Amino acid sequence: VLSNIEIFRDLGGGRYEIDANQGLSWILEVPPSVKIKEPLVPGRSVWAIMGNHRFDKALKKLVLVAEDLEPRYLTEKR
Repeated sequence: VLSNIEIFRDLGGGRYEIDANQGLSWILEVPPSVKIKEPLVPGRSVWAIMGNHRFDKALKKLVLVAEDLEPRYLTEKR
């Protein structure tokens, strides 16, 4: 899945909460193997390629694992 997502909250340990509106959210898990070019900061957006989804029964939330993170995927003309 490729999506432009906004970080809602840093949960620590490479896990971030992503707001899905209407009081719902899901978790982005960023393994150490994923190189982060810019820090993931609450309130900022990032393009993410994600996979390996699962449901975390303890958190009662969907978890997607980041495979690549980029501040932008398109080359912007200046």
